[in-house]
Amino acid sequence: MVAGSNVQVATFARAIIGGLIIAKLLFFVDLIPGVDAFRSKPLIFNILWKIPIHMMMSLVYRYLDPVIGFVVAGVSVAESHAHAIREFTHPAFWAIEVWLGALFVVFVMMRELTLVLGKDKVRLLFFGR
Repeated sequence: MVAGSNVQVATFARAIIGGLIIAKLLFFVDLIPGVDAFRSKPLIFNILWKIPIHMMMSLVYRYLDPVIGFVVAGVSVAESHAHAIREFTHPAFWAIEVWLGALFVVFVMMRELTLVLGKDKVRLLFFGR
């Protein structure tokens, strides 16, 4: 489907492993001190505070992924860094970041609602008895 378009598609295994790493990072963010800075305020404050933090974590991961891959392959750190920075200029990179941002909005909103309402109440709201 992407033949001749100079777009590289990740293998299924790499996508699964990357997804699992991102999932770990999402839950790791909640352990960082100061992330729940607005716990006593309305939910929107905490949601708007956490979304940029999650986006920064995804950018760090998306930077380190090619850097580590190239360093393991035997490329110098400086050259790996230059390649990773070039990735940041591609429109596809930013399209994925926008998509991740939309997903983070939903994830953070549902996570905050679950913390406020409780797992049982949310389960009852979505699935009934």
